[in-house]
Amino acid sequence: MFGIKRVRGFLKSCGSRGDPCGRPKCVCGSPWVLRLDIKGFFMAINRQILFDLIIDGLCRGDPCGRPICALHEFLIRKIVFNDPIKNAVFRSPWGAWEDLPRDKSLMGSPPNCDLPIGNLTSQVFANVYLNPLDHFVKRELKIRCYGRYVDDMVLIHSDRQILLNAILCIREFLSKKLKLTLHPKKIKLQPAKKGFAFLGAYIYPNKVIAGERTLSNFRSAVLNTEPDPEKQTRSVQSYLGLMGHFG
Repeated sequence: MFGIKRVRGFLKSCGSRGDPCGRPKCVCGSPWVLRLDIKGFFMAINRQILFDLIIDGLCRGDPCGRPICALHEFLIRKIVFNDPIKNAVFRSPWGAWEDLPRDKSLMGSPPNCDLPIGNLTSQVFANVYLNPLDHFVKRELKIRCYGRYVDDMVLIHSDRQILLNAILCIREFLSKKLKLTLHPKKIKLQPAKKGFAFLGAYIYPNKVIAGERTLSNFRSAVLNTEPDPEKQTRSVQSYLGLMGHFG
């Protein structure tokens, strides 16, 4: 819910006083929202670039400027450059993957690319990999109302043209610096007053409602007959707690 609350704060700051840089509100009376997504993000992560970013960040983070110790570097290298396909055990026939897009499978990744989504380290490394993008958007493009959850990005501004220009700049930055591609079918620019989906919710300037997938999962939790009633109760209570944040 932190990400949703942060986006709502962006909308309020842009909608009530114009954007944080002092520009007036947009003509339509509502700030503009740009949503972006990276195509096949985990499958396209370049391991060498990731490794360099991690090592550089650790070295710069040391207050004494000391280099990373050999053991830490060895462990990081072992994790980053591990090939999850090598010696993997496949429990389904190869035909089961035929209809899966290549950018959704480790088997279709470019050479020296991909991170296994299920690994806990992959979730951390994904944020490390896109950290340069965060700094680029905030410092170079000067877009303060910017949020990201893994590779799902949202940018909010009172000026539509600034967001249109941001699309081109971000696409070029991702391609040159991180060897990533914006998903062409998931570039969405619209007035915030129409509402937009983000992190399982549908966000409007004055309210937030549960998204369709969240509602569907909640219905399943209520209607599903669990052999363990206590497990079903915990699941339903969890969704009820989540629903309490909407409105």
